[in-house]
Amino acid sequence: MLRRQKAYRRGFRKMKFPDIVHGNVLYNHLFFGVYLKKKFKIPFVVSEHWTSLQRENLPQTPFIVKKVAKIIGDFADEIMPVSEDLKISLQSLGISTPMTVIPNVVDSQLFKPKENSTSTDFRFIHVSSLIPRKQPEKIIQAVISLKEKGYRVSLEIGGSEICKNLQKLIHAKGAQKYISTFGEIPSHEVAQKMQKADAFLLFSIKENLPCVLVEALSAGIPFISTDVGGIRELKGKSNGILIRNNEQELQDAMQQMIEKKVVISGAEELRQFAVNHFSVNVVAKMFENVYKKYVKQS
Repeated sequence: MLRRQKAYRRGFRKMKFPDIVHGNVLYNHLFFGVYLKKKFKIPFVVSEHWTSLQRENLPQTPFIVKKVAKIIGDFADEIMPVSEDLKISLQSLGISTPMTVIPNVVDSQLFKPKENSTSTDFRFIHVSSLIPRKQPEKIIQAVISLKEKGYRVSLEIGGSEICKNLQKLIHAKGAQKYISTFGEIPSHEVAQKMQKADAFLLFSIKENLPCVLVEALSAGIPFISTDVGGIRELKGKSNGILIRNNEQELQDAMQQMIEKKVVISGAEELRQFAVNHFSVNVVAKMFENVYKKYVKQS
């Protein structure tokens, strides 16, 4: 950490003097933002999206991490959590700094609704780092169970090279004909895959405000997700189905969506929700409004 702070100072001397410092995540690297505010009176704001600072995760978060977050948070002029849920969590740490919720952004020009499809399968998609808390194996098993019950379903799952570890499960169940995997791919390929899907699956143990769900909505597809973090704030009236961390609930929700037993908005409505709340222009304007509070206008 000390070497990093030294490097920041060396780099700062080569920079044009800034009007404002905008940091990300209340962690020890942002002591440099505190230093700049104290020494040069430069306004200091912070975006926060760290799952470790969510209420349900705070009991497992080390004391020193929470202490550092509070110290830096108290020095900041304003904090911009990505969800109301995270805002409440930060306040529970005793941080009294003004907060404005500014959500994650989506490239709504890239993530657009699909064209009409003639596929007879209901196609699910999951994109993530595939780390354990995403529970990709349980997503795969849910699709296999539905297939065994006679449902016409398919799944594309990927986002990381570790998806190779999931292929053993897929082959062991003989599911390779209707479940395919992919590695890390650029955003435009993710958008193309979403355009071919009918719904997005997320079965995470913990999340904050996942960009991937915002992208799915912008692409015009609903989601099924565990009700964790700020995901409830994405649901709207009929953007998807929220469930507990329960495999049977996951299967039930998938069946309901396939059988159209739940009211879900159409593709254009889903996209409009994403554009209205998470598009570049909307989020940029929210940041601009915060900056104007602290930057002197010429």
